[in-house]
Amino acid sequence: MASNEHIGVFKAITHHRIIIFENFLLYNLLCSYATLEARNRPQKEVNLGGKTKPPNCLITYYGTQIPSETRIIYYQWLVSFVSIAIMSQLSKLIVDSLKAHYITKEGTIKAVDSVSFEIRGHESFGIAGETASGKSTLGLALLRSLQPPGKIVGGNIILQGQNISNMSDDEFNKTIRWKKIAMVFQGAMNTLDPVYTIGSQMIEIIKEHRVDIDQEPLISNSLKQVGLDPSISSRYPHELSGGMKQRVVIAMALLLDPDIVIADEPTTALDVLVQAQIIELLKTLKKERGLTVILITHDLNLILEFADKIGIMYAGQLVEFGNSKDIYANPKHPYTQALIASIPRLHSVHKDLQFIAGSSPNMLELPAGCKFFSRCPFAKELCREDPPQIKLENGFVRCWLYK
Repeated sequence: MASNEHIGVFKAITHHRIIIFENFLLYNLLCSYATLEARNRPQKEVNLGGKTKPPNCLITYYGTQIPSETRIIYYQWLVSFVSIAIMSQLSKLIVDSLKAHYITKEGTIKAVDSVSFEIRGHESFGIAGETASGKSTLGLALLRSLQPPGKIVGGNIILQGQNISNMSDDEFNKTIRWKKIAMVFQGAMNTLDPVYTIGSQMIEIIKEHRVDIDQEPLISNSLKQVGLDPSISSRYPHELSGGMKQRVVIAMALLLDPDIVIADEPTTALDVLVQAQIIELLKTLKKERGLTVILITHDLNLILEFADKIGIMYAGQLVEFGNSKDIYANPKHPYTQALIASIPRLHSVHKDLQFIAGSSPNMLELPAGCKFFSRCPFAKELCREDPPQIKLENGFVRCWLYK
C-alpha cells in the first residue's frame, strides 16, 4: 500500500520534469554521437536533427546554447536531481501498528499501543509527550533493545523496504543495529565507563558489532564530526565537561555510519547554552550527512524548532502525527492543543502559565476509550469508546471530534 502511494506521489511531482529531461537527454546523446563522428571526420560537417553544424558545435537546448564540453555537468545534475526526488518521496522508515508491552506480575503495561507512522527521505521526526507516555520504549523498540519484562508483541518495522521486525537477533545485530539504526540513550553521559578511555569504549563498539575496519581513522573521523579533537579518545570521562560527554555519545552513535539516529532526551542535564549547541550539532549532521534524527523529548518547543514531522504520544498511543508547522499552527488533538498552550510566550495575553489539569492515567489500569477522557475539556459520552484514527492532509489524529 505504501509502495503504490509513493510511486503515485513521485509520478505526480516529476511527470512534467521527466518529459523535459527525456528530450534533453536524447538530444545530448545525439550530440555526443555526432561529436564522436566528427572526431573521425574532422573536416566534415555534422548533420544533427536536419541541421548542419561544425564538429565542435554548441548544443542548443530550448533556445540556449550549451558548449558540448560541459554536457557531463548536466548529466551529473540530471542524475542528482532524479536521485534527490526519489529519495525525498520514498519511505525510509515505516512503523505499522507497533505494540511493545511490559508483562509484569501486577499486569500488562501497554507502553507502545498500536503506534504507526512514516518517515520519508531525510526527514527528522520528533516524539513529544509527558513522562511515562511510552516515548523511550518506542525508541528502544525501534532498535529492538527492550529488556525484560519489555517485549515487542505485534506490528512491523520496515526500514528502507525491509521488514526488520522479523529478523533473528543475530541477523539484526550484524546488519541493522548501529549500522543502519543507532541510539543516543537517555542519560547517556552517565553510561560512559569511568575506568576506560573514550577511545577504548569506541573500540568496544566496533568489536561488538564485528566490523573489520581500521579503528583509529574511524574513531578520529567520528569525533571530528561532532566538533571534538581526535585527542579526546585518549581521555577518561571525568576529564570531560557535560557538553563534551554528550558529543562523545553522539560520536559513538555515528561510529558505524547509520542512516537513522534515535536521540532520547539528548539535552537533559545540560545548561541552556550547551543544549543549543547540541541541537545545532544535530541540525548540522542532518544537513551535511542526510542523517535522519528521531528526537525524543518532553520539550515540545525544542521539537517544533528541530523536527520536520512530530508525533504526540499519550498513554502509549500516538494521538497526533503530522508536519511540525501544521501541528504548531493548527493542533487538532485536545492534548496537543494543551501542550502548545503551555509553552510560555513573551507577548502572550495570558499572564499566568497554562497547564493541563489532572494527571496521566495509571498504565496498569487504563480506562476504556480515549485515554485523555478525564482531562479533556471536550469530552463526551462517545469518547468512552476507542477513538478512530482520522486521516489528515499530512498526518492523522486519534480523536472523536473529527469523525
